[in-house]
Amino acid sequence: MVYLIDASVYVFRAYYSLPPDMRDPDGNPVHALYGFGRFLGDLLE
Repeated sequence: MVYLIDASVYVFRAYYSLPPDMRDPDGNPVHALYGFGRFLGDLLE
């Protein structure tokens, strides 16, 4: 099965819907990446 995903919409949504205090050990914000990863996980489940 092949999925075609417009990722920019989901990354934008995750960036603005999750709290911005989610950071990696170097201090970089990862809330958009986390939200998009959750979306992909739910899609493949």
